[in-house]
Amino acid sequence: MLKRASEINYNRLWVMTTLISSHLDLGQRSILLQYVDAIRLNATSTEAVGLAYGLAGISIALMETATLLGDKKLENEAISLLKPCLINHHVDLSFENGWGGFLYATRYLIRADLLEIDYGEVLGKQEVLVAKHIHELSADTHNFKSHVEACSYALLYTDQHNASCFQLLTTNFDQLFAHYAERWRKWYVEDKDFIDESELAQWHQLVHLAQQFNYRADATHLAFYQKCVKNYRVKESSLHHLRFKCLRGNFIDLKRPIHYTERHTLLSSLEDLISLYILSPSSRKELETFLVPLIFENPEEKAEQFIPLLMQCPLCCLKNGLSRLLLFIVWLCLPEGQHRNALTHLLI
Repeated sequence: MLKRASEINYNRLWVMTTLISSHLDLGQRSILLQYVDAIRLNATSTEAVGLAYGLAGISIALMETATLLGDKKLENEAISLLKPCLINHHVDLSFENGWGGFLYATRYLIRADLLEIDYGEVLGKQEVLVAKHIHELSADTHNFKSHVEACSYALLYTDQHNASCFQLLTTNFDQLFAHYAERWRKWYVEDKDFIDESELAQWHQLVHLAQQFNYRADATHLAFYQKCVKNYRVKESSLHHLRFKCLRGNFIDLKRPIHYTERHTLLSSLEDLISLYILSPSSRKELETFLVPLIFENPEEKAEQFIPLLMQCPLCCLKNGLSRLLLFIVWLCLPEGQHRNALTHLLI
């Protein structure tokens, strides 16, 4: 059970600042271990193996925490979560729930020197199945959504370990952004084909996946979207604004206050709240008013603030659950460097 902040005896805003340190004191270790205990209690009910909603994401969170704390027992627990996945015959190949996310988690842990495994020997079969699935999705030229689904594997192939899949996803992104470029043009120039909330959400998803893939979009594919934003035909959130800038290679800070109308949206997604905190250093002081209660007060008793962030999401998963919160605390504790950069790429 997680303790209240008062039981930790910390000034919460001070803790948020001092967590950015390579040396942990007893209070900081206590915070991390309380979240670990909460995840332990709930992880056993998780059946999915993927990154967002499955054991792969939980394993990364526990392994990173174990490394930070120097806790060998917790390290073994994190690895033990992965072992049953190799024995069970899961058929789900998706990134969020299935083998796609499991493959990514394994490669992430190997690159970070947190796991020793013969990847090709142990997971070669699953890698082939996922690659085949991506090729099948990409071959369906008449199904727009299948191409978006193929791009959902972006994080897995960012390291280009499979050149064929990397190139295929690049082509998919090219085609999808060309498609949307024409949609934005028609709406802006011809006042046709209004882009509804559902399609706008899909556009936001595409931009996020492209950012994860380190994709650089052609300026001509983005021009009419920018004009729609400038002319108030579409409202652009602070987070989407930063992700969009990344597509142009412009890694700039937000450098403006977060509009009050965005706060409700941010409080409905832990993923977005953490992503914005990491991407916009100038917004961190403002965002701490949301994040501090989540980190330092018992989430089970702070339902009004925390539960909305877990809508349709398992409590301990990486997508919007305790594993993301734990991983974010680890990120705060890590010094600047290659390891923290890898974790940044996962969390944004």
